[in-house]
Amino acid sequence: MKSKKGFKEIWRRKLQALPLMLLLLGGIIGFGANAGFVSASESTGFFWAATYTAERSEALSLAYSDSGLAFIGWLNGAGVDHSSAWIVKVNDDGSIAWQKAATGNYGFNDIEATGDGYIAVGWANGAEISQNDAWLVKFDEDGNVVWQKAIGGDGDQKAVAVSGDAFVGTYNGFPWIVTFDENGSVNWEAVLKGEGSYGFTNVLKDYKYYYAVGWLNGAPLVVKFKGDGSKTYWQNVIETSGKAVAIAPAKKGTVTAVITSDGSLLVKFDYFGHLKWEKLYRGVQIRALYRDGDYIIAAGEMGGKTLVMKLDGDGNVIKAVTYGSGAFNGLALGDEKAFLAGVMSDNALAMAVPAGDLTIPSCELVAPVDITGEDVNLSVNSAHLILSPVESSVVETNAEFINTTAEFSSLKAIAPVLSVSDPEGDDHGPGTYTYPTDPVFNRTGLFDITGMDVYETPNDYVFYFHFKNLGDNQWNGPNGFSYQIIEAYFDFKDGGNTSAIKLADNGPGANVQFNRPWDLAFRVTGWTSKLVLPNMSTVDIEANADLSTNTIIVKVPREYLNFTEDTFYAVLVGSQDGYGVDEWRDVQVEAAQWRVGGGDSDAIIAGVAPRVMDLLVPEWFHPTQEEQLSGYDAKDKKLATVDMIPVSENYGFLTVISTPSGAEVSIDGESVGTTPLKYYLVPAGEHNVTVSMRNYHEYKETVTVEPKEVTLVNATLEVLKGKLTITSEPTNATVIIDGNEVGKTPLENYTLPVGLHQVIVKMPGYKDEVFNVSIQAGKLLTFHVELSPKTGMITINSNPSGAEVYIDGQKVGETPLEHYVLPIGLHQVLIKKEGYKDEVFNVSIQEGKELTFNVELSPKTGMITITTDPSGAEVYIDGQKVGETPLEQYVLTVGKHTIVIKKEGYKEETHEITVEAGKELKLNYKLTPLHTTTTTTTTTTTTTTTSKGGGGTKICGPAALIGLAIIPLLLRRRK
Repeated sequence: MKSKKGFKEIWRRKLQALPLMLLLLGGIIGFGANAGFVSASESTGFFWAATYTAERSEALSLAYSDSGLAFIGWLNGAGVDHSSAWIVKVNDDGSIAWQKAATGNYGFNDIEATGDGYIAVGWANGAEISQNDAWLVKFDEDGNVVWQKAIGGDGDQKAVAVSGDAFVGTYNGFPWIVTFDENGSVNWEAVLKGEGSYGFTNVLKDYKYYYAVGWLNGAPLVVKFKGDGSKTYWQNVIETSGKAVAIAPAKKGTVTAVITSDGSLLVKFDYFGHLKWEKLYRGVQIRALYRDGDYIIAAGEMGGKTLVMKLDGDGNVIKAVTYGSGAFNGLALGDEKAFLAGVMSDNALAMAVPAGDLTIPSCELVAPVDITGEDVNLSVNSAHLILSPVESSVVETNAEFINTTAEFSSLKAIAPVLSVSDPEGDDHGPGTYTYPTDPVFNRTGLFDITGMDVYETPNDYVFYFHFKNLGDNQWNGPNGFSYQIIEAYFDFKDGGNTSAIKLADNGPGANVQFNRPWDLAFRVTGWTSKLVLPNMSTVDIEANADLSTNTIIVKVPREYLNFTEDTFYAVLVGSQDGYGVDEWRDVQVEAAQWRVGGGDSDAIIAGVAPRVMDLLVPEWFHPTQEEQLSGYDAKDKKLATVDMIPVSENYGFLTVISTPSGAEVSIDGESVGTTPLKYYLVPAGEHNVTVSMRNYHEYKETVTVEPKEVTLVNATLEVLKGKLTITSEPTNATVIIDGNEVGKTPLENYTLPVGLHQVIVKMPGYKDEVFNVSIQAGKLLTFHVELSPKTGMITINSNPSGAEVYIDGQKVGETPLEHYVLPIGLHQVLIKKEGYKDEVFNVSIQEGKELTFNVELSPKTGMITITTDPSGAEVYIDGQKVGETPLEQYVLTVGKHTIVIKKEGYKEETHEITVEAGKELKLNYKLTPLHTTTTTTTTTTTTTTTSKGGGGTKICGPAALIGLAIIPLLLRRRK
């Protein structure tokens, strides 16, 4: 077990949650569906497998840190006859960065990575070292020797394993542990002595303690040392036949690997040496262990094949795979990879596999195996070996390292680029689509894409499209599937096309458009697989399906595509129709045997119904699939717009609303639309948002957008203002601005929003003054208004003419008075003429209108009162019946009149009378019954009086008109 630093914890958490799911997918997927884009800063690099060939070679151990990956081993050939001290530094794809070997009698057994290079340990017998000594060599990251030292004394010493600042080995046959400083000098060292045969094979530094494993008299041995080497805390002997060969930290303890004749044991002890569990893995040889969070990675060999296993904290096997014939000797973890070293076909083998799944995607070497750990019942006894100090000498050595020429042979190199998931059960297009009714479609999830993984090889991008259910290959599509059509679009440079792929003359393909121009796309069905360029030209590519894992695999040459953090993508899934137009099955209102149902009739008639059953849209992205695919406009025949998704998840969204709405929105100085602006995609981080509208103060806010989150900006815009002063002649006029009464003149320093406003100055009897004012921010506008009276006209005729006309007490002329101008409103008119009664009436002058009055002047009158004995006689004057007696103060024009008195049973009487102006004539008649003599007594009384309205009074002329005009007003008031 080697202690490494610098692991990317974010990437680790993504992978650790996924091994069970990945196991079910049969080793095709290397990462979980929520991993997102692997940026340059967090990239795990390539997963790879490679051999390093000479005449013969083998990798024994490897180490990884920020300095990179290096392994040690031995080789024949490649520039040396033989060397047991061979070290190779490899690049991110497994290729050789440098390789060196020591000439002479030297050997390496193990390697440890440091922050600035590597320390290899082994043995030396040469360069003035007469017998074997432990040998330590420090290399920098470029392969230069920093120092090399031999540690030992008389007899035989060697180092077999290193961890941190400690190595273990043998000192003249005794188990030996040594700690050293950064310059290779010894801090402390000790051996264990006792009876029998014993030795150390491996070492672990965990925190401030040291653990060594090996054997004692044929049984596995585990020893815990105090950090200063002054004592052992415990010495455990596992009562079985075998040898402990590896040890790794575990939760609240350690796990030790033991090779037995039946297979390998894993034994867990707590910190105090108490046995917690033990499991046997038959037929397996575990040679290396590593802790990966709550998991344990074990590597070795089974049945002549390389083996790597992932186990839980109780030793249960989660995943086990082999990578061909050979054996793994070394194991290290870093950057979410498990690095393995060993031998294959007599040559050194090394590889980097996903730590979460242990499986290199699309690697023909990998094969899952079924291994079950058996619970066993072992006893543990304490050993009583004596800890004895030793004093070794430390000697500088001068071994010569030369460059070697082992050949790198890549077996596989593939790097994760992008992993994204899509919710299950959303294969319904805009939310309403249903499957065709033919029985072949009677299965759930045929068009339900659940995720996409993208990997990079030296020559290609490899896409894995995961479906809930690919179904079978009903119609024997040569690509291995029959029902689905997939289109993927990529925007990674300037230019491009926003239309969906149209490979038929009349299209319409998926019948959508995109919010960004794409630079490369591909369409894959069971029968076709083509790259499509923006001009709709095509290039054939490879595609196939794995029905067992419901995965469609597409390979795109890297010369056509470039994934960066700035790349955007869109993935569309529909029902493939080999007999339809442009391969996409169309949509109807009602599903039919070969037709998708649930379409909008208006969209279908307008030709804008999308043919997409599912979009690859991660849950964090906005708008949703349903919002995007329902965004068509049937009235304007506008297609739905699909929003392309950034491969980097370091994006969020801005939603900007304002009061009032319709304001222009700028983000970081770029105009992006008007409010309400919904789900505007921006890189995570700080952004300057400006909301502006004419005549309003500009709204500015700096917001921090979190990755995958929606940030709301709610801007209340404040209107810009100026001032207005209005005076008028006459004063006290009402001022109305924009329909609202705001005061009386003089109106001074009245505050108004900037912009155009309508002003009305009005006063009863005067014409309204209406004008517009343009208020400017911070300025005062002043207006003076001269009000003009409202007028109408009047024409007055009289019979007889020549009468004097007085209006409102002022004589204005004589009749006929024509087109006389008057202010609007009520005026009193008096018409006077000698010998005629005055005519007085009111007129209501209206603006711009002329009133005409024809006045019949009434002569002056007197009155008559008639009584009879008996009363009740009918009275006729000038042939008109005017009433019955008594008839009181009846008005008559001056002059002579004929009066006839009639009463049944009495003699009719006729009298001639003369009426004088302003006087009352009183008459009394005693009626004579028929056949009787009647004596009539006439009494005449003349009284000066004024005219009163009586039973015979009539209303006519101007007064009648005024009365009629008043009636509606009275009725309205009554209501």
